[in-house]
Amino acid sequence: MINIILIGAPGAGKGTQAARLLKTYNLTYIATGDVIRDEIRNNTPLGEKVKMYSDKGLLAPDELVTEIIENRLQLCKDRFLLDGYPRNINQAELLDDIIRSNNITDPYIFYIDVPESELVKRLTNRLYCPQCKKVFNRINNLPGNTENCDICGNVLVKRNDDDIEIVKKRLEVFFNETYPLVDYYGQYKRFYKINGNATEDEVYNQIVGKIDDNIEK
Repeated sequence: MINIILIGAPGAGKGTQAARLLKTYNLTYIATGDVIRDEIRNNTPLGEKVKMYSDKGLLAPDELVTEIIENRLQLCKDRFLLDGYPRNINQAELLDDIIRSNNITDPYIFYIDVPESELVKRLTNRLYCPQCKKVFNRINNLPGNTENCDICGNVLVKRNDDDIEIVKKRLEVFFNETYPLVDYYGQYKRFYKINGNATEDEVYNQIVGKIDDNIEK
């Protein structure tokens, strides 16, 4: 069985790689934000607890988020891709406990490494289609028409959280809270640092190559 955890700063390309890996290995996609919104939308007991925090503008405690993630992991057991979790050392330790207690196959953990200056460049040049959610970039992924989406023709916009000051704050939070996972997972047999300062295909081939090397062994 193949399970994957993707770690990377905003702009590192996790979403792009996740979409390709899901198809390649037929995985279940578990993204923290999506899962939490589902719980709230469906008015589940856990969703109601999370909503109490979100209504106050607070982040849900690690233990509550982990409980939601564990429920999803138990549904798919194996063949999952985790994106956006864990976000810190405490969550990683809780996830380790879940993996052991549920006899889940040890995941491949990939950190997509991109220089901070490149991350700033990517994020501040992103264009977003509010209709079909497709993301473009002024640097290396322009649509055919620079103002409209290639997929649905909708006018492209720049997201508020891609403004330079917000970008810098998001990256600061990542490097302070999430980057320590690189050292935490560095001791794990299936942890790999991937050069993310490359083309989409090159990054994908690096990840698949590591998985294929292990399968062959």
